[in-house]
Amino acid sequence: MRRLFTSLCLAAVFVVPAFAGSSAPSAASPIPLDPTVLHGRLPNGLTYFIQHNTNPKGQVELRLAVNAGSVEEDEDQRGLAHVIEHLCFRGTRHFPNTEIVHYLQSLGSKFGADINGMTLFDDTQYRLSIPLGKPDALKNGLLMLRDWAGDVSFDQPGVDKERKVVMEEWRLGRGAAQRMLQKEAPVLFQGSRYASRIPIGLKAVIEGAPLSTIARYYHDWYRPDNMAVVVVGDVDPQAILAQLTALFGDLKNPAHPRTKPDLAVPIPSSAVCSSATDPEMGYTAIRLWYPQATKPVSTVADYREQLARQLVLQALNTRLAELQERTPSPYEFAQASFGPSPARSMTVASLVAIVQNGAVPAGLTALVQEGDLVSSQGFTQAEFDRSRADLLKAVDEQYAERDHRESSTLAADYIGTYLDHAPAPGPEWRYTTSKALLASLTLRDMDAACRSLFGEKGLIVSVEAPQSSKTVSDTQLTALVAKARATQLTAYHEKALPKTLMATLPAPGRIVSRKTIAALGVTELMLSNGVRVVLKPSTFKQDEIVFSAYRPGGLALLPDNLVFAGQLAPYYALLSGIGSFSATDLQKILAGRVIQIVTPIQPNADAINGKCTTVDLETALQLVHLRFAPPRRDPAAYQTIVNAMHSNEANVLMNPTLSFLNEVLEIAYNHNPRAPRFIQPESTWKALTLDKVIQAYDERFGTAGGFTFFFVGSFKESEIEPLLTRYLGSLPEGNPNAEYKDVGLREIPGPFEKTILRGTDPKALVMLDYERPVTQWNFHQSHILWSMGNILQRALIDRLRIDQGSVYTLKVQSEFEKIPYSHYSLDVEAPCAPKNTAEVIKVVNEEIVRLQTQGPTAAEIEKEVASQKHDIQVQAEKNGDWLWKLQRIYQYGEPFERLETPDALVNLVTPANIRDAAKTYLATDKWLCFEMEPKSP
Repeated sequence: MRRLFTSLCLAAVFVVPAFAGSSAPSAASPIPLDPTVLHGRLPNGLTYFIQHNTNPKGQVELRLAVNAGSVEEDEDQRGLAHVIEHLCFRGTRHFPNTEIVHYLQSLGSKFGADINGMTLFDDTQYRLSIPLGKPDALKNGLLMLRDWAGDVSFDQPGVDKERKVVMEEWRLGRGAAQRMLQKEAPVLFQGSRYASRIPIGLKAVIEGAPLSTIARYYHDWYRPDNMAVVVVGDVDPQAILAQLTALFGDLKNPAHPRTKPDLAVPIPSSAVCSSATDPEMGYTAIRLWYPQATKPVSTVADYREQLARQLVLQALNTRLAELQERTPSPYEFAQASFGPSPARSMTVASLVAIVQNGAVPAGLTALVQEGDLVSSQGFTQAEFDRSRADLLKAVDEQYAERDHRESSTLAADYIGTYLDHAPAPGPEWRYTTSKALLASLTLRDMDAACRSLFGEKGLIVSVEAPQSSKTVSDTQLTALVAKARATQLTAYHEKALPKTLMATLPAPGRIVSRKTIAALGVTELMLSNGVRVVLKPSTFKQDEIVFSAYRPGGLALLPDNLVFAGQLAPYYALLSGIGSFSATDLQKILAGRVIQIVTPIQPNADAINGKCTTVDLETALQLVHLRFAPPRRDPAAYQTIVNAMHSNEANVLMNPTLSFLNEVLEIAYNHNPRAPRFIQPESTWKALTLDKVIQAYDERFGTAGGFTFFFVGSFKESEIEPLLTRYLGSLPEGNPNAEYKDVGLREIPGPFEKTILRGTDPKALVMLDYERPVTQWNFHQSHILWSMGNILQRALIDRLRIDQGSVYTLKVQSEFEKIPYSHYSLDVEAPCAPKNTAEVIKVVNEEIVRLQTQGPTAAEIEKEVASQKHDIQVQAEKNGDWLWKLQRIYQYGEPFERLETPDALVNLVTPANIRDAAKTYLATDKWLCFEMEPKSP
């Protein structure tokens, strides 16, 4: 994706001494490319970026970027740039008949996540993430890029099959958002070519364009002087360059290459307004675009301006959050941003808000006036100081992790450099220059940057709303903007806040037992209040600690009259702040720190999830400690959440797919009041109060006994233990013997079939669900059943997408659950055309019967085994993966096999085990079968 150099949206300040006195290069100096990148052009004009990187080890990221997208299409080609992207995976000179996908899956790559492409307005990109375990993997991956660049097959049978797949993607994208984009595109893109070149294209062109028209686009724009190859990974750059030269050197440019059309988007000089409504739109959104012509970030002066703009966005988003805390709030959510628009030639500063239906005047006025206020009056010194502290912290963090940059991130950076001239300097330059420039920036610079973003009179206003809401016309929007801008603005006032969270620190508890698992480097501590802590120090990252906690309980232990309040309680706790601090007060106090903490109340467990840097761990633990107290009473925060939930329910009612899913849940769980649902009964809403929300939270987080905490990352046990005893060991104990409670929530037995009519677009959704209890949960069977689901999904993609073109995507989820009772389930979701629902169901059943009778093929086993082995290799050095695996082991009572001998689990993936699992657990005549069909064709 394209990037202006805004990756420094970042956070408090431990300066590496070697750079403390550095000064920035001169303002006119160009921003250099990372010196470790081998970059250049072949004689035919093909650009290349090659870099050695071992995160992850034994893997390479390959990219092909074509500097042409949908805006280069002729009128008879609308949608064909995207069709060609699909055809690249359908067949090429050296890899016919979708062999690309099958070969890469045999290496362990996943279709979609690792094998993919995307077509945008201005460019087309291809991505391959390839494990290098097999000898020819790299050679064949590069050969695939070469085939895409010049040898895609345009055979009639393959093209006709892929047209069907593209039409299914077109069908999947139909809906309110797509219709409103078509209505608003002429205004958003000011009548430029972008307005008529939405990448998905036209149905008639996709289905009927002759091969010659498709090939014409390919030969016009897929040429070496219009493409770049990116190779980042565990490779030798010089050897790669030699291979690229040999493979791509024979590509020729046409004698008379086509020039790009005029792609400039006119910048308006005053407010231009557009409103669009749709019967399936479930919420009201206001978007303010402050457009400007895109200017590459190529010099140190440009880089300095980008840093100043990041300061602006940091402070402005805090102000928008403060406005949300008012009573009444002008909006439910608002955010400021700056970056590229969908059109490369136009960059936008934006203010976006979600408002209640009918509240457009108040929301629009608030956004316009806040933009005008900061551009005319600027910010306070305290806001500048906090924003700079956040940015400095992020610079430090980015530099600390310089040796842990992932190859996929680096590859994306170089794609941005090629397509958008976005800079990609090395970490040393980025660090020293950022430090020096941030030291030189002043409040005056920040205010000037704000004026450059929000000070121009040119403004594009768009409102998207449900058809049933009070309509605001384009003329009325223009009048509202004019009135808001004519109103005298009240200056912003900063209130004083303490610099620490806790005035008095709690008395520590103590460690009463210790157990080590030496082979894994894991230590288990038991604290005096019944809290258990599992520690895994790691060096996977230089400055990252991830943590989580669970305790049996959750919503299941709340009485019926508090279940809904318990669902809202975590959101309320987050939005209301802590103690005497509002949420924005808390944000200000934590300026310059990297801390994330949430406290979800799950159906069967109380939970905590968090992340911080090593230096911020004590503050993070203070926040955890403070979360074990009744939430701060804040009626405004409560009302904001209630309004948001009501808006969400309105969205569900109007959105065909969400409305369908809500009815499916109601039926599948036999209208059980504790069943998951998107829409609450009116009686539930009437019974809800702020007191109940606070009570529900306090019942689940009023004590800590029975919690198990997990910490993985860059810490020393000797340093973390005193913090754990003080902030976790001092929490109130309560009941340390919490257990899971089975509230009897079960699906109805199958077979059951129901067709539900929703929406008017020609799209359907098939949902097949099968769930049955078992006597006892089994760790190995759980892995086998999960593997079987993966194999089934590939088989269905092969038949329904690749062979038949009946679907664009589908999902299979297979799991063996233990909590709160032992059961297994298989779910299949497949969006398709209404005429294809019966065929989809038929193929699903046929593939299950095949697995039950014949078992999977050797090729299917090879793909699944390769995928799992690749995942094991990548996950072995990720803090987050260690965290969830440790929690899974403790929460489910699993053996440590998942971490100690993961290959032993992979060895369970055999034809016999998969066949037996399919026989034992699946029954094609017991489905809960739900079909969503349109109300009218």
